[in-house]
Amino acid sequence: MSEYINRERALEILNDIGGCGAEPESYTAGWDEAINAAYEAIQDEATADVAPVVHSKWEICCDGYYPYCKNCMAEPPGREMTKYCPNCGAKMDGTPCE
Repeated sequence: MSEYINRERALEILNDIGGCGAEPESYTAGWDEAINAAYEAIQDEATADVAPVVHSKWEICCDGYYPYCKNCMAEPPGREMTKYCPNCGAKMDGTPCE
């Protein structure tokens, strides 16, 4: 399964690490070159089309029978409590809504 990171945050990390301002041909020049190469490679990398995961859970209505999605308040068709809400797409893993 692929994992995704925030490009701006990755570039911030590289900026925080930063180069040491080494003189060309010096022992530490490779460090500056590596940081710069990594920075440029991350900037040039194509972006992925991803969406954040919405978490929710099925809640049982006060009558004790009708389930509904805590995120969008919709009832599932046929009262079947599936792993995802068919209305809003929330992942029904029991974690609180954000």
